[in-house]
Amino acid sequence: MADSTTEAIDRIFDLVDKGADAAERVLNRGQRFADQHPPRRARHEVITVEATPKKPAPVKPSSTAIERKPRFYIVEAADPRSGHTIFVVTDGGSARTECSTREFASQILRALEKSSSRGTP
Repeated sequence: MADSTTEAIDRIFDLVDKGADAAERVLNRGQRFADQHPPRRARHEVITVEATPKKPAPVKPSSTAIERKPRFYIVEAADPRSGHTIFVVTDGGSARTECSTREFASQILRALEKSSSRGTP
């Protein structure tokens, strides 16, 4: 009889344990989910930004200056059509003359300097 009584008591405690486990699963479902799944980052974050003036990028010369005079100078460059070396006499602005030889570019440079020195006091 002690064995059947002990078995009955064990069955009652097993039933109570199963009920307690089921209740714990239902009541702590949110906690278990949080433990198994880390929280996600918010999709939209507010970022405060102050506008700062943008500095102009440094200008890299596309060719090398060979000779520089007070106002006009000669630049050695590659002709985009033929790929040959040309010599450009320019004032750095819109005035420019392309020459095929260095000597001819020097002659034009001297003529431009003479004409510009006569025009200024």
